[in-house]
Amino acid sequence: MKKYSLYDLKVIMVVSSDSTRYLICKYNYFSDTYVEIFTGEKIKDSDISCVELLSDYYSISEEDYTADRPLVLDKKELLKKYIEINTGVSLKTNKHTQNETVGGFEEKKEETNNLISIDSILDEATINFFPKSGEWYSDCFRKPRDLSMNNLPCHLRDDMWLARMLNKYQSLSNISFNKILNYVRTSHFFEQKRHEYELEIVKWQINWMRNGGEGWICDDNYGGDAYLLTPVCDLAFRKGVVDTLSRIGMNRDVVEEGIEKNAILWRESLMKTAFRNEYEPVFFMSKSQVDPAEEEHKEKWLKMRRYEYYQRHKKSVDLYGVATEDMQMSKEEVLEIRQYLEQKHQERMKHIEEVKNARYSTENRIKSL
Repeated sequence: MKKYSLYDLKVIMVVSSDSTRYLICKYNYFSDTYVEIFTGEKIKDSDISCVELLSDYYSISEEDYTADRPLVLDKKELLKKYIEINTGVSLKTNKHTQNETVGGFEEKKEETNNLISIDSILDEATINFFPKSGEWYSDCFRKPRDLSMNNLPCHLRDDMWLARMLNKYQSLSNISFNKILNYVRTSHFFEQKRHEYELEIVKWQINWMRNGGEGWICDDNYGGDAYLLTPVCDLAFRKGVVDTLSRIGMNRDVVEEGIEKNAILWRESLMKTAFRNEYEPVFFMSKSQVDPAEEEHKEKWLKMRRYEYYQRHKKSVDLYGVATEDMQMSKEEVLEIRQYLEQKHQERMKHIEEVKNARYSTENRIKSL
């Protein structure tokens, strides 16, 4: 029966939509592929989630070979190990497994200490892993799968991908990939740091758009910055943050949280801009032809805008933000302000239209001379 050198063999983790398999493979240098030793199947690079040494799945006692048992294994022995790996009996460790009994209580204590030590290492790796800035790049719209830090923002809820990234960028080859994956899936510390980074991405997106950054999306319209010249710029801005970050794979709830926690960066200023876009159009104001809007009109319009904002986003404001006094006006006050605003709207639109017609009339007379 053919024998295989233990240290020539690798364990390849292959993940599909419904299962995870661990294949024992040998590397073929001529075809530059890993080949499964039982079936001869060539493993595609795109299917490989992790590569580990088969020797890491043996304990010290198993590796303590003698002269009459060289470092080679036949297929029968490898099949036994294959079954152990895929049923979770064999764990990647250079210590005794939980099924081994050497030392009783002291052995269990050593295992606990080892787990604490590994978690400490992974906590430190997590601190160093997540960027301090939330900046991201347009490639994230494609959600590329390759292990690059530029792709991190579009895979933040993909535990398998994150575990592979943590393993690669924090040099954790001495820790079992299974332990890294379990840490990513269960660690409250990792969840906290990921959440902090997600909020930084939302904050960065808000600042990017407020400072003229292009390429954001609103209602599937790329270049959504055109909305900022309209009377709904505040509505479009908020929706643009949600639509854009949702498109790259960000969690919707954390985007909502980031928007409300950073409301001071955008909400009030854009509401005022929306009023100016509606009632003090820049083009006409620059010609000193449109009278400034009344301050009372502006203040009552903003009160209503804040109230309407709360009606649209009450759940998010209550969870993550602050409901202001204007947001919680009584029905009677809302009705009174709405009637006032309807009247002012008619008056203001009439004034703007008169100025527009007068200007066009003047321009046409000049052209006819």
